[in-house]
Amino acid sequence: MDKIRAENPKAEFILLSNIKFDPDYVLDSDKNKAFYLGNMEGYSKVLQQPESNGVINLDMTTLSDAIYHLKKAKDCIVNPLHPNDYMARWFAQGLAQLLIQNYK
Repeated sequence: MDKIRAENPKAEFILLSNIKFDPDYVLDSDKNKAFYLGNMEGYSKVLQQPESNGVINLDMTTLSDAIYHLKKAKDCIVNPLHPNDYMARWFAQGLAQLLIQNYK
């Protein structure tokens, strides 16, 4: 972002945090489960840090967690990590809402 802003100070950025992967994908007995989950959630927190004027994050990690409490993760993804068409619509709606809220 610094390199881009050096050339174009008016550049704006949308950061996109990841969705959570299917919690059933990693067994509770897997000794690395906490590491995997921590990395997925940690990435979202890192992307929230540079938020400022002209930098915004779409927090799909928190949103996917909420959705997975209402709908099975397997109904939202095509494999343990990648969204299906249903979750892709959530991405699109979230991005559209960010633009609407920030550019009225």
